[in-house]
Formats: sequence, C-alpha cells, structure tokens
Amino acid sequence: KSDLCLIILPGIMVVGARIQCTNVPALFDETGNECDVASNNIGNYEKKTYKSDNSDVTQGIENRLDHVFVWPHSLSDESTGNQVRDLPKTSNEISADIRREGNVLIRVITWNHQAKDPPSSDDLIKWLVPRNKYHIIAFGSQECENSIAKSIIVPTKERWEAMLNLAVGPDYDIVCSHSLQASHNMVFVHKAIVHLISNIKSAAIPTGFGDLLGNKGGIGVSFLLGKKSFCFINAHLAAHQYAIERRTYEFQRISSGVAESFIRKKENNSPGIDSSESTSNSTFCLANEFDFVFWYGDLNFRVNGTREVVDGLLAQNMHEVLVNNDQLTFLMKFNSCFRGLAEGPINFRPTYKFDYESDIYDTSKKKRIPSWTDRILFKNGELVDLITYSSRDEIRTSDHRPVYASFRVKLPSACCISQNGTVQPFLNAKPISQICSIS
Repeated sequence: KSDLCLIILPGIMVVGARIQCTNVPALFDETGNECDVASNNIGNYEKKTYKSDNSDVTQGIENRLDHVFVWPHSLSDESTGNQVRDLPKTSNEISADIRREGNVLIRVITWNHQAKDPPSSDDLIKWLVPRNKYHIIAFGSQECENSIAKSIIVPTKERWEAMLNLAVGPDYDIVCSHSLQASHNMVFVHKAIVHLISNIKSAAIPTGFGDLLGNKGGIGVSFLLGKKSFCFINAHLAAHQYAIERRTYEFQRISSGVAESFIRKKENNSPGIDSSESTSNSTFCLANEFDFVFWYGDLNFRVNGTREVVDGLLAQNMHEVLVNNDQLTFLMKFNSCFRGLAEGPINFRPTYKFDYESDIYDTSKKKRIPSWTDRILFKNGELVDLITYSSRDEIRTSDHRPVYASFRVKLPSACCISQNGTVQPFLNAKPISQICSIS
C-alpha cells in the first residue's frame, strides 16, 4: 500500500511524495541524511521544496486539492457507547458476570494538567470517568497540582487524589497512588473484584538530570488479577521538537527499569509471570514480563514539520499526512524498544499545545507545532480489545487535552478461580501510596 506522506528533514522538505512505507528503512534519521522517497505529483498537489530555515521559505502550500479531505471519526465514547454497558448493579452480579463472560473493562486516562486547577468532579465524571462502566480505572497525570519546580518541595497530590476519588465514586477502591515529583499514577479497582487483586507493587524511574531527578520519568503499578499480571505505566518524557533520541532512551529506561524493579521485588514465582529467563538479562522487556501492559502519558513525541505547514495540513484535514509524520508512529514500526506494544488509531486532533481556555493552537512567540504528545499504548494480543481512543476537547484548563482509552480484557474463567473452586482471596493487597522526587 502506498501512503501519502509529508517528508520533513532538517535540511529539506518534500510535499506530495508517495512512498512505500513498508519498504522504507527510515523516513528520517538523526542527521536528516537518509530518506528513500519516490516522488510523484498527486492530483493538483505538486511536489515543492523548501529550505529548513523558515525565513527562506519561498512558497507556501497555496494550491488547493481537487479532493476535499475529511478528518476521520475518533473512537470516542459517543461513537462507541453501545460497546460499554453499565456494570450490573450489585457486586455479586458483577463477580458472576466476570466468571461467566471473562470480560474485564479497563479505562486509561492521561492528562498533563499544566499545574492548573482541574475542572470540577462533575466534569471529570461527564467527560473522563463515567461511573459504573469499568472494573479498573488508571489515571496518569503530569504537571499535577504544582509546577515541576514547585513539586520538588511540595510533591503531594492530596487535592487531586481527593477530587479524582470523588469523581470515580464510592464503588471503587484505590489500589495504588504513586507520585514522582509532578507526575502521578493512580489505579482504582471496583469493589466487586478487589478481592481478586494481589501482589500490588509500584516503582518510580526518574529520567531527569543525570537520570536522578523526577522532573521527567515514569511510574509503574503492577498487580495480579486472579492469575493474570497487569502493569500500568504513566510517564512524562523529554520535551522539545528534536529530542527524539532522548525520548526513545527514556522510554526504554522506564520500561526496563519498571520491569526489573517488579521482578526483583518478587519473593517467589507468582502465577502469570515467568521470570526464569528475564532475571538473567540486564535488559528487561516489559511486554514479556506481564500479561497485560498499558503505557501512557505525556510522551512528548511531535509531528515533524514547520508550524506553517502543519497548520495548513490541519486546515485541509490532511490527517494521513500528519500521522505519517508523527515521530512515535514511525518509531513503533522500526524501533525494537516498542516491540510488543500497539496503539489505536489517532483520529483525534493533536492534543498540544493550546492557548489557555481555547481551541486555538499556541499563539505565543514559540508557536509550538501542534502534536499528539499525549498517548496510550498497550500490549497487543488476542486477549485485549481496544474499544475507545480519543481526546476531550471539552476540557480546556490546560495547554494539553486529556486522552482516554477503553479496553476489554478477556480473562479465562480459570484465572479468577483457585484450585479448590473458590474465588481467589484479596492477598497481600494493601493499597500503596508513595511520593518520590529524587532517586
């Protein structure tokens, strides 16, 4: 399949090129010297060449396409609502439903708060955490409550935890809440299945200055649900348009660091995790260590391009071109540190950077390029189905839009039943709450 792509390198920009994505080793490299492109005119959209210095751009994208592009519909709550029904009314009915159907519904949310006050709990319920829909809710926050700098001194997230707890409602228990400076990862489990949770662990991996400070980094939470292992990671990776190599390094460091931390903490071989081979290696593959993995946060990967070109592509609804120039989309195809992970279709608009309380992208002097910085990845497999993946434009208190995803995880009935035929107890599952700033 040939895809319409916009190839942007530090030294040259080619618009209207058609490439064979599956056969191309790289659209760009760190120096911008390699790009295998076979150029063609596409309709009335001719190939144009620009210099990398914006002041020397000799011609904008002025000619119109004969074809009018339509931005694709995202997998929003509204478009997929019939796939997530309300949970049964009683805990006994919920437990019986899981044992019968084996379906566990999971909601994952990531949001960079920009250290601004969040919306009301009613708005959180309406847009992000609808009540009694999910068995597990994971909420990853960045720049939460306080700025990154202030969070060194005041790392607590008590106000945010209280508001989120109020929004989620009384039918859920907090199984883990862990902060790393301005980042925060919190996992709720419905009371009807909390007795199935055991071996709760959490770990923070800083990737800030010298890999010691927590201004950037990731927070992992793991547990067993019956006999299956789950891992939820929230991260805030390095900023700036061209810090691709650094972000990739941080992603790999967090993944292997979290996996190693959890495996090293294991007192014995728990069901669902086979550590016999991984503990002998210096690098741990997260996807190999857990049955289900959810990796989310402000990953800070950008769309390659200039502000003028990306604005034009957004105005023309040229979604495919933008996605083909998304840094993370490319890396997930070719970089081994993302192996085993998948992402749903990013059919929502770029989630960064917006003016305050506005739908207008950055009008400051920096004029940052609109990008999908906020992402949710998951371990791909036959037992997990993506239901929703979208952002919430209704919440405008930050320069980022919150992003959410819903999953249906299939658990074999035997995973929730012990050998004597009874439901497994809530073993070793004291809720965890930790605060870290410096490793």
